[in-house]
Amino acid sequence: MKKDRRKAREAALQTLYRVELSSEECASDIPKLPTDEESFSLSKGAKEYAGELVAGVATSLAKIDKTIEEFSVNWTMKRMSVIDKSVLRIAVFELLFHREVPFKVVIDEAVELAKTFGTDESGGFINGILGKIAEEKGLKKEPLKK
Repeated sequence: MKKDRRKAREAALQTLYRVELSSEECASDIPKLPTDEESFSLSKGAKEYAGELVAGVATSLAKIDKTIEEFSVNWTMKRMSVIDKSVLRIAVFELLFHREVPFKVVIDEAVELAKTFGTDESGGFINGILGKIAEEKGLKKEPLKK
């Protein structure tokens, strides 16, 4: 399940990246998630979760972006790299609107995605913003799900 979720997040990240660069509508891109052998080999569950992430980000984009800007001191969305912005959007969606994954896992996964696909500074940047959001929204006080 953990590996499927990681692959789902990678597929969602690449989809949101492509959407951002091409100005396509997120929701219309869900059926076009990269599933061929050269891009991803996604299980049915991973493909569904990637679709949920992309659709969730598309549906809640204004709230997600407002939250990111609120907690990213001296950074506007326009100044952020497309990768960092996309990773943050997925993670904020999971933290605030798709609460089945513990906040620590969401943050750890986002940091790993940022390290893999972003710059040397992306991991720390993402971790700092998501940590502030988790603290402010009271997520750190919630018991971890077993």
